This record gives sequence, structure tokens and C-alpha cells, in this order.
Amino acid sequence: MADVVFKFETPDKKESAQKAQLIQDRLKQLQMVEDAEALPDEKRIITGLEIVGVIAVGVAIAGKSREFIVELRKLIPEIKKLAEELGLKNAAIEIEGKQVPLAEVEKLTDEKLQQAAS
Repeated sequence: MADVVFKFETPDKKESAQKAQLIQDRLKQLQMVEDAEALPDEKRIITGLEIVGVIAVGVAIAGKSREFIVELRKLIPEIKKLAEELGLKNAAIEIEGKQVPLAEVEKLTDEKLQQAAS
């Protein structure tokens, strides 16, 4: 089992806790997800004149090495869809301490994606 961290921005910081719970509940229903925990991050991001909330999501994915990559690649479209449904912005996966936008994940090699596992 490997843990992966995703981050999302929510335009309304007041809704962060509610949206975090929705994310967590929805992810736990997915077959490839062993466990999920979503929490509003205390950090705020200031973009221009607006302040947005951040939601951090830890996801445990079943599988080892090659299986992990296959399951992670299946999970990414589900995460994108969920972010869109909930009105979340700038969905990203954390790889080696850096935020990689989900839109760019499909371009990553399997070796680079493997580094998302902690």
C-alpha cells in the first residue's frame, strides 16, 4: 500500500471542511482506494486579491510498484471529475514535495509517478 497526497483550492474557505468531508467520503467508495483522509489546510493562498482555502487529501492506494502505478493512473480521472463537481480549483498531486497539476500527470513517466508514493 502506498500513500499519495493531493491538494485542492476552494474559492470559499468557509466551505473547506464540508468539501473535505465530501471528498473523503467519495474517495473511500472507489475500488482502488484503501483509505482516504481529507482535511482543510490551515494555510491560505493569496492569489491576486482573493484568499482561497486549501484542502489536503491523503489517499492510500492498494498495490505494490507496478500495481500502484496502474491504480494511480485510474484514480487521477476520478480525482479530476470530483474536483470539477465540487468546484475545486488547481487540483494537484504532490511529487517529491512539489505540487504537480493533475492536467500534467498524464505526461509523467511511471518512474516519476512512483515518486508520488510516500
